[in-house]
Amino acid sequence: MLLVRRTAVEIDVEGASTAIAELVGLAQPDLLLLNDEDLAYAKIRLDERSLATVVNGLGKLGDSLPGPCAGAPRGT
Repeated sequence: MLLVRRTAVEIDVEGASTAIAELVGLAQPDLLLLNDEDLAYAKIRLDERSLATVVNGLGKLGDSLPGPCAGAPRGT
């Protein structure tokens, strides 16, 4: 199974928890990838489900994800 982006939401994070109205009530995807377009500096920690998806499917990232994703060098 190829991992592809289904949804992208641009928000400003405020505080320890930020509700994202567009996503409330939707099923959690296998991978929540924050700051995937490198819009700002962010230090993140993947949740357990997302980490397992990345570990087991790193070679399955589709072209819908930006080049800098998952540590790929810019310009690729």
